[in-house]
Amino acid sequence: MAMHQVFVYGTLKKGQPNHYLMNDPSRGVARFISEGLTVQRFPLVIASRNHIPCVLNEEGSGNVELQPSSEIVTVHGYIIHDFLPELLHLPFHSKYDAFGDHGLDYVLPKDSVVNNSSFAEIKMNFNKELL
Repeated sequence: MAMHQVFVYGTLKKGQPNHYLMNDPSRGVARFISEGLTVQRFPLVIASRNHIPCVLNEEGSGNVELQPSSEIVTVHGYIIHDFLPELLHLPFHSKYDAFGDHGLDYVLPKDSVVNNSSFAEIKMNFNKELL
């Protein structure tokens, strides 16, 4: 199986609520490589009622000082392309910690997985029939 280096910026990082998923062999394999910093700026926001950290596909947006930094691992990854435009009005963050000084503690969904209502608050083309 091919491995890819990805930038992990949120609840999957070491010490965060969903890091256990990175070490679950039933979900695949992940290996920490190093700390990292994006070359280009992307907005990192905290969105939805679950306070989910999201990197938005809006290259160059935000302040230079708020360029996301986090961990580089080998695994599969994600970035949100079809986000709701109003998310760009949320504060941008340079790093994420589930219990950080932003005051938006991560709320683990009841079913231990990000549920459809959280995605409906983030994604522009979310199928509302899935709620």
